[in-house]
Amino acid sequence: MVIMKISDTSNSIQILPNSNNLAELTNLVHNCIFNHKGYNILLLLGWDNSTYRGIQDKIVQLRNTETEAIRLIRTQDDLPICLEYYCIEQGKRNVLYTQVNFAFNTLRLIVEKHYDLSIWCQRYKSNLTIVYNTHNENLQKQLDDFFTQQCMNHNESSKCIHHNESSISVLDIDQFRDFIGDILLIDDPER
Repeated sequence: MVIMKISDTSNSIQILPNSNNLAELTNLVHNCIFNHKGYNILLLLGWDNSTYRGIQDKIVQLRNTETEAIRLIRTQDDLPICLEYYCIEQGKRNVLYTQVNFAFNTLRLIVEKHYDLSIWCQRYKSNLTIVYNTHNENLQKQLDDFFTQQCMNHNESSKCIHHNESSISVLDIDQFRDFIGDILLIDDPER
């Protein structure tokens, strides 16, 4: 059995392959938000609102208030929607969106925001990473259908949205774990 260690600012946790637990997801998201340089968007899709609230609370708790800023956006019912993370001196502006269920129009808006950011901030690296919960078997098909439909419906004035582009990744939790490992290695090659 392979075990990875993802460290946060206070301790390390063990991550078991194919695990989908809150502690692992929180630490993966934390490492993505705090360590991914550039202007990046992370969308978590298919977990529940209490999971999202726990992740946001942990990220807020772990930030360095002297150099990092966080803005939370929630619904009127206090449900988590978005967390924006800023660390200007290190060139990081990362946004976490959360969705319990697949919503075509919301995903379309997030993808369009990613394209706008990549054009507006060309001197910074910009990525959109969509991580879906594999316990919801329908999500992968809905995401594939979304990107297929967007490419079929585009015209000359609109860009074909295709997740095979290097700046858009659609990942399950195991692929997200590898993605975070790559980010951490780029940030600190001696890990």
